[in-house]
Amino acid sequence: MKYFFDTYALFEIYRKNTSYGKFLGEEIVTSSLNLGEFYYGFLKEGKKKSGLEWFNRLSGMAIRESAETVRKAMEFRHKNRGSKFSYIDCIGYILAREQKLLFLTGDGQFRGVPGVEFVK
Repeated sequence: MKYFFDTYALFEIYRKNTSYGKFLGEEIVTSSLNLGEFYYGFLKEGKKKSGLEWFNRLSGMAIRESAETVRKAMEFRHKNRGSKFSYIDCIGYILAREQKLLFLTGDGQFRGVPGVEFVK
């Protein structure tokens, strides 16, 4: 099975979380928004150089979301408004579903959601 790497998963791989070791050989697929969020996380930590290295390394693996994907994501977010899903998480999740990929994350909001590979 192929995976869509959420920002959470990307950071866990960067941090060498052994729980994500089995995904190291997988082709990384993420969205341009997740890639931006990932880069922003590096900036917040004062690690611009590392962030740029990872951004450049992963930029060819980022897929773009369509307006239709964004619409569906906002419907998903509205339907689950009791949860605290972010816009980017919702877009990534719907994009993964459209691409027939498992959404790889350790974000607790996604525990038990169909189509999610939850790894802590």
